[in-house]
Amino acid sequence: MTFSLRVIETARSHLPSYWIYYLIGGLGWEEISYSALLAQSDTATVLIGGDFPPDDSPISDIWLELGETYAGAEGREKMRLHRSPQNLVDQLARLGVQPEDVTHVVITPLISYTAGTLDLFPDAELLIGEQGWLEFMLPDRCPDDPRPRRYHREPLPRECVVPRDQLHYLLDHWDRVRILDDTGDEVVDGLTTWRAGAHHRSSLAVRIPTDEGAVIWSDAAFHNANVVDDVPIGVVEDLRECRDSYARIRRESDLFLAASDPGHLRRYPDGVVTISQETAG
Repeated sequence: MTFSLRVIETARSHLPSYWIYYLIGGLGWEEISYSALLAQSDTATVLIGGDFPPDDSPISDIWLELGETYAGAEGREKMRLHRSPQNLVDQLARLGVQPEDVTHVVITPLISYTAGTLDLFPDAELLIGEQGWLEFMLPDRCPDDPRPRRYHREPLPRECVVPRDQLHYLLDHWDRVRILDDTGDEVVDGLTTWRAGAHHRSSLAVRIPTDEGAVIWSDAAFHNANVVDDVPIGVVEDLRECRDSYARIRRESDLFLAASDPGHLRRYPDGVVTISQETAG
């Protein structure tokens, strides 16, 4: 079983270069793309990633403030979020895919720009990595607790991770939620996942069989060059984990697609990465 793959962009912005490339990024800016990947086989329609909620201000306002702190008015403008003219559901409809056609949504990372519209996919199985879900649901220890903190950094505000209405949707449709084994799991038809980390605790690597070989999609890297040239992301959470994940991606894939690489739509017209002859036929 092989899949056809198409990249669907939902927004663009910029990040400081040193956020993208560890130690060598410099003080400039790098463009990033917020994108999802549509994977279709004869029997499954899988969406990897997702879209922002209609109101993206809980997270986009944080980015504006960070940009202003970093580089004043220029930084604020650089980090401003530019949403695509059509939202994800409308772009899927243009491709002939209705929300009820989507069989699986792989939510990676677990954050509002992938988990903002889960309620629009009424029949999909909703898949989340185990560590990411635990980090979201399990609060850190109280400040006066003498034991070590559970998390090495301050967590994002909860509304930036899973918007409140989407969290209620997940809990109200728990029969369609599947927590993925971080050591490795199969979603459907040979499409598999494992926890890559590096960027977020919830960051997964998704390995997809295609006619051109194995393709891995992951948000553990911002740009393809992070993995291809073995340069960790600048905002890395765990450097050793990052290097180990990049090495595994190189070993196990014939093609790597970083979830935020802005070059995908340039390399692949209309976002089409590969067409399976099984689905084309």
